[in-house]
Amino acid sequence: MFTGSGLSMFLPTSGQTLVVNVTDLGPVSTSADSAGTIQKALNTVAAVGQGTVWLDQPARIDSQLVIASDNIKFLASSWGAYLIAGAAFPINTPMLKVAAPGGAGNFRYGIVIGDLFLNGNNIAGVGGIELDSTYGALLDNVRVRYCPGTGIYLTDPSLGGARGAYTTIRKPWLTDGGAGTAILTYYAENNTVDGGLISFYNSAGGVGIKCQDGGNTFSNIQFDECNTSFWDYFAHSNQFTNNNLGRAVSRHVYLNGAQNCIIAGNYFDQCVGSPSPAAVIYADNNQNQNNIIAHNTCIGTSGWTYGYYEAGGIGVPGNELGPNMWNGLRQQIFTGVPA
Repeated sequence: MFTGSGLSMFLPTSGQTLVVNVTDLGPVSTSADSAGTIQKALNTVAAVGQGTVWLDQPARIDSQLVIASDNIKFLASSWGAYLIAGAAFPINTPMLKVAAPGGAGNFRYGIVIGDLFLNGNNIAGVGGIELDSTYGALLDNVRVRYCPGTGIYLTDPSLGGARGAYTTIRKPWLTDGGAGTAILTYYAENNTVDGGLISFYNSAGGVGIKCQDGGNTFSNIQFDECNTSFWDYFAHSNQFTNNNLGRAVSRHVYLNGAQNCIIAGNYFDQCVGSPSPAAVIYADNNQNQNNIIAHNTCIGTSGWTYGYYEAGGIGVPGNELGPNMWNGLRQQIFTGVPA
């Protein structure tokens, strides 16, 4: 049973799961490194094969936290119980990593991270969360701010031997990443991102979502002031639908070798940069083909010249276009099939 007040550590009996309140294992604060205490809590639940770690106080971490076992939940009481990277935190490192089990065909199952706020403190290259070879993970109401690396990174360290899949990211809040990337999929397929906000990845090279694998669904997301909001990089069978894209610095959608993707039902707003060409949706590379671009609306045309622009050398068969409401913006088409 529970001990002490509030949610505290208890040992599981039949039908129960170990729950560890981080502060039962030691004090945490933003004035001292708390990584050791939080890691101890994660290791405690891992030792019994499953469990929940509960964080209800803000904490500074000077080193990466690692989940290296299946069936772990890491939950915070609210965004007020945040993690902040200390000045000694290593550059180019995610604050929280779910490590792959290793070996071809081996996956990390049962991971849930909820209501957690990670503040990267603008340390060079620092990321938020990295999921390695996870299957069926859930990130729920996670906030990442001031992480100039990658906010949420879905990947497979073996580059194909244990490709992650079926992660759901629900209502993420990813902001102030500058030249970083909010969400990156690389050797991770068939994932879903639903809702939330991605904003202020607005420095040169900044990207809201960069998708380098197939079968993903991105819907109901609010973007605002990203250099590039969505970049499909030689990936196939992705759906980017029903999103609301506010101001863009360079372009809203970049189809870079994309195939068999659907870009539909999105609302696009104005351009606040000086891109060339000034195109809401920009398609290039001879591998770019067979995408459907339909039922999109540009509600703010300021700064744009084209609603859709194909570079020379675009692939065949061409993209299928329309109907779209560009509100006077032009289309440049080489192989595309207009409505």
